[in-house]
Amino acid sequence: MFYLTDNARNRILNEANKFGLKTENNTFQEIDIQHEIKNNIQAFSPNVVLRPVFQELILPNIAFIGGGGELAYWLELKNVFQQAEVPYPILLLRNSFLLIEKQHTKLLEKYLISKKELFLQLDILLAEMMKRKIDDKFSADVQKAIHEIKINYQAIKNNIQPHYPTLSEHTNALETKTLKSLQALEKKIIRAEKKKNTALVNQITKLKESLFPKNSLQERVENIASFYAKYGSVIFNEIYNHSLTIEQQFAILSIEND
Repeated sequence: MFYLTDNARNRILNEANKFGLKTENNTFQEIDIQHEIKNNIQAFSPNVVLRPVFQELILPNIAFIGGGGELAYWLELKNVFQQAEVPYPILLLRNSFLLIEKQHTKLLEKYLISKKELFLQLDILLAEMMKRKIDDKFSADVQKAIHEIKINYQAIKNNIQPHYPTLSEHTNALETKTLKSLQALEKKIIRAEKKKNTALVNQITKLKESLFPKNSLQERVENIASFYAKYGSVIFNEIYNHSLTIEQQFAILSIEND
């Protein structure tokens, strides 16, 4: 809680079972908390933890509709509601949209990127795309080699265990090292493929930066006004027509208008 005066909002602290105010110069001013609650209740101001409880106390709701971050925050406050004996509302995830414009759709179709893959981290998405460009036979050979290595090492361990049980851990370590070497080789091939496809990498990087600015959800950075300036009021109609109700699913909306 905070205590309001004419010129300040000071945090109320409890030190050695005494209530006081933490002032600007970091001094501790003791106050009679019971007297102030009884005679000066308007001076008390809740912090962010108590805001939802106070909100539901004065304006009760059956349900609270919010974004992913808001709901995660509210989920942390169940015990606060129980302590305050305030009914805890049903939490519903609001509609969220990713707006994909025509030039983005063309890139997705050109490189066979699924809508689900768009949400992968950039490095992971690029690695998946490079794997597709690598010869299928090579990928199959690598997977076959990994499978055969596991079978061979298992046979070695089965033979060693009865006679030299102390060498089991060493054999496991050798197997792990061998598999890691193959995985490292695959990563190097992917890096080499990236260098061969610089234009593709740049295009996908720009695509991700456009749809997920600052590595965040589009709705947290972009303003709907920029889409309104480009497409007019039709953008509002599209969002309204494709809005869900209580399905609580993330919506991806492709804008085809020129």
